[in-house]
Amino acid sequence: MDGQGLLFIETGVTVLRRLIDQFEEIVASCSLIVVVISVCWGVITRYITEQPAAWASEIATLSFAWLVFFGATACIKYKLHPAIDMLVKSMPSTLQTLIRWMNHLLVLGFCAFMAVYGTMFAIGSWGNPSPVLRLPMTVLYGPVSFCFALMILRYLQVVWGRTWEIDPERETHAG
Repeated sequence: MDGQGLLFIETGVTVLRRLIDQFEEIVASCSLIVVVISVCWGVITRYITEQPAAWASEIATLSFAWLVFFGATACIKYKLHPAIDMLVKSMPSTLQTLIRWMNHLLVLGFCAFMAVYGTMFAIGSWGNPSPVLRLPMTVLYGPVSFCFALMILRYLQVVWGRTWEIDPERETHAG
């Protein structure tokens, strides 16, 4: 294979790796765009035309759910969820370590619980259509289970030392 072919493959792998690395941000950003567009369209059709778009509110609601859960998953990566550790830092180091590991187990246990029961709930809601578009409500509840499973993966990556930093000078990705 020539040098250009190898460069193309390396570039493709780099792009794919960055897409996977920033998956949560991409989905959350697209969801935000859909929310803004659908709300704007709903306002325009309500106040300018005589026929309001009934579907705009439902699309905004569905997209907002996606935005919230994919955004929360991205926050796990960047350690942006709040932590109050003033009391823990005042304890002996062995007790601090024990409490940190208990915290890790609690977070992972909660995420696993939500992933399992969220999946069961999403599957159970397949036959329940949304009011306007008649989409299965799994479209609304599915991101809950998927994102909590993804939170487990990202949380374990952070615990095992993978770091993501928000760099104002370039796109954000894992180092």
